Amino acid sequence: MPCCFGIVVDAGNDYFAFDPRISGSPDDNLVRRVEVSNNQIVGAPASGVRVQAGTNGGGSRNRVEAVRVRRNVVSSNILGKGIYLGAGQVGQGLTAAGNSITDIEIDGNVITTGEGERTVDTDLSTAGGVVLIGGGDGGRDGSISDVRITNNSITTAYAGIRLIGGYSPLAGTEKPPQGNSVRCVRLSDNRVLGTTVPVFAQADVGPAVGNSVTFTLADVGSFAALLQDPVIDVDATKAAGC
Repeated sequence: MPCCFGIVVDAGNDYFAFDPRISGSPDDNLVRRVEVSNNQIVGAPASGVRVQAGTNGGGSRNRVEAVRVRRNVVSSNILGKGIYLGAGQVGQGLTAAGNSITDIEIDGNVITTGEGERTVDTDLSTAGGVVLIGGGDGGRDGSISDVRITNNSITTAYAGIRLIGGYSPLAGTEKPPQGNSVRCVRLSDNRVLGTTVPVFAQADVGPAVGNSVTFTLADVGSFAALLQDPVIDVDATKAAGC
């Protein structure tokens, strides 16, 4: 079965090494000043490049800061995400609180994603070229902020750039994502092909509550479909002012 990820930048997410029911593990980790550049990731990854804080059984108050993702070629032949940022997600009715990802540059990448059935860590609601999710199940008060998405070439059948404040795939989840944010995201000079949804932004997807999304769009002309596409949550996409 196709699985998993090409390159991972990871703070506080070691699902296999830690039992998330044990208090304090994995909490308060920091990853800072990482560059992921000039790589070629080809095959069947669920995500080509994955930047995450406190997810997949993660803990709380984990931070990822100052990451540069530049000039990579990501080509996946399955349903999934090209470049993915995610904060705050844990199962078993637990809480992952206060995780953050900030100061991220995603520039000059060539991204192609495939189609097909859902596999490991993929689904239609989160598929796309560049995907940001502020919090998943159990995620509280997580944030993704100060992200520059510029000069990328994206080919996908799904959303070119997908911004989600809080996401849960399951109805009736015990602890839906709450109070998470994707904010201060700047989109500029990206080219998106193969889809009618160049940008998707929504505060709450699935049984999520009280999450938020803000971004600024510097090149409205190249995202003409954005202006009338009904999937855009207008209330969640006001300019961030930062």
